[in-house]
Amino acid sequence: MEIIKTQINVTITKTELNNIITEAMTDPLSSNAIKRILSPFIANSFPQFPDFTSVSIGDTDTDGITTVILKQPIKSAVKTTASIKSIEPTIEITDYVESTIA
Repeated sequence: MEIIKTQINVTITKTELNNIITEAMTDPLSSNAIKRILSPFIANSFPQFPDFTSVSIGDTDTDGITTVILKQPIKSAVKTTASIKSIEPTIEITDYVESTIA
């Protein structure tokens, strides 16, 4: 008799999961995907720095330590509503010649 299962349930401990994540973070391809997912969570995890919402996640070393840099987003300058004026003086042409080509 053969038993064929289409699904196998496996449980892992928190430590084992952390080890898998640490290993995945050392791989450049998988770490980029993980970093994109974690960035919003990390930005909201530091209530003592509410203005530092721009997150940069660095590399993970062999000990599993990942460097996270929190930055304040760059504030753009307020646009002025003043009209643009030319630097050159305005030239008025008073005499002109009108020509017609037949």
